[in-house]
Amino acid sequence: MSNDNIQIALIGAGGMGQGDAHYASSLPGVKLVAVSDIYDGRMERCREKWGNDLFTTRDYREVLARPDIDAVIIG
Repeated sequence: MSNDNIQIALIGAGGMGQGDAHYASSLPGVKLVAVSDIYDGRMERCREKWGNDLFTTRDYREVLARPDIDAVIIG
């Protein structure tokens, strides 16, 4: 099934990870759809930046198991 966007995820949402995700998602046709981090505050900050519909989890394996993810940034 084809998609208009390249859907990406972020594993590790510290400063560098969020910076990389910000840059990648600013490109046309790229959308951040999932974030994994062990710190709740970082995931909350990501929801503030990219919207409440962003999937967040402490378990990175849940991100890797999603069939709708085209690429992953490891931060």
